[in-house]
Amino acid sequence: MHVNYCTVFDSNYMDKGLAMYNSLNRVSVDYTLFIFAFDNEAYKLLCEKNLPNIRVLQESDLLDEQSRKARDNRTRAEWCWTCSSRSLDFLLNEYNLDNCVYIDSDLYFFSDPNIIVQELIDKNKSVLITAHRFAPYLENRIIAHMYGTYCVQFNVFINNPDAREVLSWWKEQCLQDCSGNKSYEVYGDQKYLDEFPKRFKCVHVMENQGGGLAPWNISQYRMDDASEELSIINKMTGKKDRAVFYHFQGFEILDGDLINLSVYRWKGKTIDERLVKVIYRSYYAELQKVRDELKDLKESLEKQSENVRKVKEQRRKDSSVKRRIGQVIVGVLSWFRMRLAHRKDYIHISLWD
Repeated sequence: MHVNYCTVFDSNYMDKGLAMYNSLNRVSVDYTLFIFAFDNEAYKLLCEKNLPNIRVLQESDLLDEQSRKARDNRTRAEWCWTCSSRSLDFLLNEYNLDNCVYIDSDLYFFSDPNIIVQELIDKNKSVLITAHRFAPYLENRIIAHMYGTYCVQFNVFINNPDAREVLSWWKEQCLQDCSGNKSYEVYGDQKYLDEFPKRFKCVHVMENQGGGLAPWNISQYRMDDASEELSIINKMTGKKDRAVFYHFQGFEILDGDLINLSVYRWKGKTIDERLVKVIYRSYYAELQKVRDELKDLKESLEKQSENVRKVKEQRRKDSSVKRRIGQVIVGVLSWFRMRLAHRKDYIHISLWD
């Protein structure tokens, strides 16, 4: 089955976007990745590289009169969130694709995600969404209330009337409001997914636990030593699955060989350190390889950390009172855990050699 993927990034995220592509290209054969390049530098570079299985498009392809007004009144992050549903809608309309999967640019694939698309088809559904699968702690319940039960990281849409109805609703909601700073009703494009299973019968929540692995749920799994491929075992249920993809949210390469994993702060004491080592070493090596190939973009990549800091600072200033109260409560509840564990996130990669 031919699977179509789409993602959005600019030159600041070029290293992560190409690392994601490299991993997908290693594990998949019959696929096309549509990349919406969100600045000229990214567009030119991607066109020059002429990579197999990639179609490069531009931000302007997603613009009309309404969306231009939205873009001009939103932060860069909010505009990117607005475009997740727009990119899917554009591709299904313009290319009449049988299917399309929106993926975040900071994913990394360990095995063919075709198995997840096939899961959707086997369930006779039309839309697949991915749960955060937060560990069952009080602060995580508050986090889910603030940011959503589901994560916009891997969302499958089959091109049929049922899925198009869902996509049309999502796209319209995102056009109306994609704020990241309101109380609890909206968080970018993400909290709208909480409504999918309630409003539409065609929606399926991914069951394969090898997909959607991330810092916020990795503590629930341990590595399967008996498997030749990277596989995980659920500590509570004993269920085994081959690792499909991991979401490297928050991962940073800092000065020298210092890196910030941003994983132990979630539940440091119970994390399988061998699993973390295997997953993060693979990604770090891939990012370094890509960065070596992108030396001409060094200046842009160096600006990434500063841009992220500015966005986070602006979000802190703009956050509503309710959201700030929620953040304080989460901080208090998780203080002791984070106090003990978060320092483990900052390591020298040489220690893993």
